[in-house]
Amino acid sequence: MPSVSSPSITSPSSPVIKKNESSQTPVKEETKTTSPTETGLSKTLTASSLSSINSLISGGSLSSLLEDEANTDSMSSLLSISNLITGKTDINSLLKQETSSSASLSDSAASSLLLKQILAQLSSLNEELTLIKKENTQLSQQLAHNEEIKTFAQTENPAKILRFSVNGYSVLDTCKTIYFSIPDEDGSFLCTADREYYSDGNTRKETFYMLFTRTGKNSYDAAVSVIQDYLNEFSFVYQLSQKKSISAQRTGNLVSIIIDEPVWKLDLLITL
Repeated sequence: MPSVSSPSITSPSSPVIKKNESSQTPVKEETKTTSPTETGLSKTLTASSLSSINSLISGGSLSSLLEDEANTDSMSSLLSISNLITGKTDINSLLKQETSSSASLSDSAASSLLLKQILAQLSSLNEELTLIKKENTQLSQQLAHNEEIKTFAQTENPAKILRFSVNGYSVLDTCKTIYFSIPDEDGSFLCTADREYYSDGNTRKETFYMLFTRTGKNSYDAAVSVIQDYLNEFSFVYQLSQKKSISAQRTGNLVSIIIDEPVWKLDLLITL
């Protein structure tokens, strides 16, 4: 009887599915802040990128980040990657921290932005405060100056020349400005004035000083000096300054000098 051999059945092999490499996204060597809804760290980490990050951390190049509070969360993420490289943790543990790290990074970025805005406003307020202080200082100085002027005006010496004539000519009318000093403790005082007058068809200018030195209760010795633009011996004030002895009398608040000479007559009356 002929033998019949059973045909061998080959079990179908499982199809080999090749993984599409183009769908894998390589990890970029940069820190990116993502929102909690976005996919964070890639599950595929290249050895070169991990080695680069580890060398930066272990070499101290990123240590300055620890000094900045805004970068604390970013530094924590880098330290987690370093632990992965050195075997202190695994990829699963790192991935479990992804969501919380992303949320922390987002909160840190928002807090950092808010802090910068606050600091900018504080800086602006500080500049305005400095300007206000400067303006207040200037205003205080101006007010103090105005107060000094007001006080001086209130205490201004009431003394003035009531009459000053020589041979009927009004010397007082030629005086442009007149000043009196505050009397000393003994009652002595100084009178000075600027004159402008005509002489020989020319406008002349001179300044005279009269020092009244008290010699008694109601008496003074007067000394007169004059400064001229150029010498003019015909000036009545110049002629008065050439007199050797001039006496003045006080009656109440009035001081007078009277000179009655044949060709030279003076009448000076001052109120104090």
